[in-house]
Amino acid sequence: MCQGAFDLVITDLMMPGMGGDRIAEVILSIGPVPPAILMTGTRDNLPLNRAKIIGIQKVVGKPRTKAELSMEIKGALSRHCEQ
Repeated sequence: MCQGAFDLVITDLMMPGMGGDRIAEVILSIGPVPPAILMTGTRDNLPLNRAKIIGIQKVVGKPRTKAELSMEIKGALSRHCEQ
């Protein structure tokens, strides 16, 4: 894996207490910046430009199979580790 406090952040947009976008924003502000994937059942709740501003590399719709999620994770990690 890459060097850093976190290798990857995966969160869901709709979570009790604090939304996944806010969780990702807090984690990504700590640094060094890991790749972040935000899962959501509806993309209408989070404008994609806000996701980019936060530092979320990928917004992924649900449902996802294990194979599809695995590919998203591999892609995020490979892009991050190349930098």
